[in-house]
Amino acid sequence: MDAPTPADQQRLVLTHLDACIWNDNQFTSKEYRLGHHPFNFYTASTFSYFYKHSGRARASLELSSAVMETRKQVLGKEHRHTLIAIEQVASLYTQQARWKEAEELQEGVIAIKEKIFGSDHWETVASRVMLADIYINQKRQKEAENLLLQVLEERKKLVAKEHFNTTLAMTNLALVYESQQNWREAIELCSSVVEMQTKDLGAGHPNALLSMKYLAR
Repeated sequence: MDAPTPADQQRLVLTHLDACIWNDNQFTSKEYRLGHHPFNFYTASTFSYFYKHSGRARASLELSSAVMETRKQVLGKEHRHTLIAIEQVASLYTQQARWKEAEELQEGVIAIKEKIFGSDHWETVASRVMLADIYINQKRQKEAENLLLQVLEERKKLVAKEHFNTTLAMTNLALVYESQQNWREAIELCSSVVEMQTKDLGAGHPNALLSMKYLAR
């Protein structure tokens, strides 16, 4: 008998997950269902992750949204775990091209992080990079460029250029320049990223190799 293929295994897992969700909805009171109670946040997030990467965006969004709303109620809107849950939902909206909803959530997270951590904290910066990705996906290149330039300037004030968020922002900005056919700026930025990653991570690191591949194409 042939061993099951990855696709067969995925279908089998999805069947079990769907059965779990059905039983949960049928036999569990609402306040204890997946995503609606703190003790099952991890399980709900795991289910959501698998659904997301299996092309089941709606099922993934339902679970992640439940976790987000429950964390707001239990932990408060400004708790770090709540912010993580909000950004997960924003990411799912982005995947489904629901740009307005994704932007509103991401901008809300940035506003809270600016209030708690300050505008130049690494968590705030990481959230700005995520917002820039939403702009890029909509081909709003100028807004993405302005935001990423702001990120770079803020990071350079406080930390070494080799910081992960700095190189990530530089890479995204290089992609924006490429889409605008500003080849010189794109090549200069990408070259700087390769130099930083090679120095900080080593020439054989996957991130450095990926940047080298992009520069060489």
